[in-house]
Order: sequence, then C-alpha cells, then structure tokens
Amino acid sequence: MKHSTPQISTARSEVRRRGAALIMAIMLVAVMGIGAGAVWSYLHVTLKQGQRTENDAVAQCLAEAGLDKAIAELRAKRPYTGEKDTWLDGGRFAVEVTRGAGPGDYVLRATGERGTENHLWARCVLQADLSFGPDGTVTQYRWHVERRAS
Repeated sequence: MKHSTPQISTARSEVRRRGAALIMAIMLVAVMGIGAGAVWSYLHVTLKQGQRTENDAVAQCLAEAGLDKAIAELRAKRPYTGEKDTWLDGGRFAVEVTRGAGPGDYVLRATGERGTENHLWARCVLQADLSFGPDGTVTQYRWHVERRAS
C-alpha cells in the first residue's frame, strides 16, 4: 500500500501559503485604505481652511471698497451718509458715515459680506477715521478691523 502523505502535506502547505498571501493582501488593502482616508481627511480640512481664508479676504476687500466709495463721495463734496446692500462680485458692502469732532472729520464704518442673498460665508467690519483739509485733500486716514466672522 502506498502512502500519499507527501502529496497531502504538499497540498496543505500550498493552502497555507495561499491563505497567508490572502491575509497579507487584505492587511495591505486595509493599511492602504487607512492611509487614503487620512490623506482625504487632511485634504478636506486644508480645502476648508483655504475657502475660509478666501472668504475672509473677499469680505475685507468688500468692506475696503465701501470705505473707498465713501471717501470718493465725500471728496466730491456730495451729501453722503452711506449706503446699504451694494452688491459686487462675490458679496456686498454697506457703509455708514458720521461726522467727527472737527470740521472735515468723519468716522466711517464699512461692512463687507461674502456670500449670497440667503447664505453668509464671511463678514468683516472696518472702522476708519478720516480727515479732509480745507482744500479737500485727505489729511488723515486710518482704519482697523473692528470685527471679523466666518
């Protein structure tokens, strides 16, 4: 009677090798999936931060546009107290003009908002002190960020 032990042993060895290779392949796919998930998460967070930074910058630019408009109107010696909801590309601005302490002095408050009519992504409020000389030239102009919201 012949023994078939070598063939059975070889077959079991082949099955074990294939099983080990399958387990290694599954582990490799799992590690790659975890790595891909981590990269995806990092990219998502980075993209969101970039969008927030862009929205904040656009809101500030819109508020600066409001300040520029107010200065132009006041330099033209037109009666100007401000305006609301002036839409520009990407958002809107509003500006309030009040008289300062001295002649030719003004306090400007401009709000820039990035977004749509129904959804606000960022807001920036700037306040400026402005003074005109007797000849209409700007003698003092300082502004600062009063409030920023994303």
